[in-house]
Amino acid sequence: MPGGWPLPRRKKRALIERLSKPSGLTEDEKVKLASTVIQRAVRNGLTEVQVYRFPNSLCTDNGRAINQQEPGWEKTLTGIAQEIFQLWSDYLKPRGYRIRYQVVRFSGRRAGRYRHCYRLGRLT
Repeated sequence: MPGGWPLPRRKKRALIERLSKPSGLTEDEKVKLASTVIQRAVRNGLTEVQVYRFPNSLCTDNGRAINQQEPGWEKTLTGIAQEIFQLWSDYLKPRGYRIRYQVVRFSGRRAGRYRHCYRLGRLT
């Protein structure tokens, strides 16, 4: 969560509730935001940029399919995580950008938080 500081339970629930719903941004606004993030990364010499972190609770299976790299894992995404994947699928993948989901923190024996990255470069 923001700054890595633990949030009080009430605030954490409110944040997860907000993230589980659509962002409310138009397609043009999403594309412009992604373009800004990618351009900044390229200017800084990066080949990968983290665009989002989300808790496993934003997946219908609590992240199991992502963790097991199962085909169709993207169908388990909800809310803003699903929007970001769809943006990549519709606009960025055709332009050669790759996507990567990675566990960044485990909670006990389960994956607790995921990182959503765009790889900058061509598919080959």
